[in-house]
Amino acid sequence: MNIICFLTVHPSTLFYNFCKRLKNEKYDVYICIDDNNYNIPNCDDGNINILKLENKLCEDAGFKNTVTYCKNRACSRDKALYYFCKNDIDFQYIWFIEEDVFIPRIYTLINIDNKYDTGDLLSPTNKVWYNKNDSN
Repeated sequence: MNIICFLTVHPSTLFYNFCKRLKNEKYDVYICIDDNNYNIPNCDDGNINILKLENKLCEDAGFKNTVTYCKNRACSRDKALYYFCKNDIDFQYIWFIEEDVFIPRIYTLINIDNKYDTGDLLSPTNKVWYNKNDSN
């Protein structure tokens, strides 16, 4: 089984329904929500795994600051990394996808999997910062 994990803040019902369409025999789908007080409107069944983790739990384990604008706190990316590193979940690989990434069709991810079967990072650019002053 492969996993698609969306990194979100306040996912909408429309987004949730799109995630339900992605779930199939090849993919298990997770939505990691940054805001623990937020509930997806009209979230109707258990087909999608919803992750809400307390910030302190992740931060105390060192899972924080992976996003530069979320200084000294755990965001959805940190929470997802914590969850999949600390829990014994059987998977071949995981897609971590920000909620604002445009996915035009349900089969887009399958097509990308087939095209880049050995790739582990897909990005338009990959800038390497060798020290924190490089970011300025």
